[in-house]
Amino acid sequence: MSAIGDIVRYGPGETALMLLEYVSPAKGKQGGLYFNGMGCMGLRARAHASQCRAANAHDMEIWTARVRHRGAASPYAVITWDGVRKIRMKLDLTRAELARWLMLAPANAHQTVTDWETGAKPVTGPASIALESFAAGFVPSHVRGGSSHRAGGVTKKHYTENDDV
Repeated sequence: MSAIGDIVRYGPGETALMLLEYVSPAKGKQGGLYFNGMGCMGLRARAHASQCRAANAHDMEIWTARVRHRGAASPYAVITWDGVRKIRMKLDLTRAELARWLMLAPANAHQTVTDWETGAKPVTGPASIALESFAAGFVPSHVRGGSSHRAGGVTKKHYTENDDV
């Protein structure tokens, strides 16, 4: 079965690919589940789970080409695949450190950042917003408490003394 964040094929044709965002119950005779997400052409997609299968290597090539051509696979993903690396380099972070800043699940955090940087998977909307915030100088509180890392020339001390929260 596919998981949230996976690319799935939901029909024939080159553009019948979607980034699985959520699953909803199917009502009526069919029952089961619907897969919902963002199609590779940037439109919303929905298909019965029984019609979907995991994307194969050829499907992933198509998806990656479409994502790179469009810059992002979702209207919510405003950071493109090359933007992730630029922001990470600006902050002087490793992939593991960026994953920690984003609070990604440790089991696949490094791979997620790698997939974003290579364009294998699009950057999710919430991660995109967080990355933009980091690029603007925001340092997450869970990082501020345990590190004096500088982001965009602003130190942990500056944020600690000036936080209203």
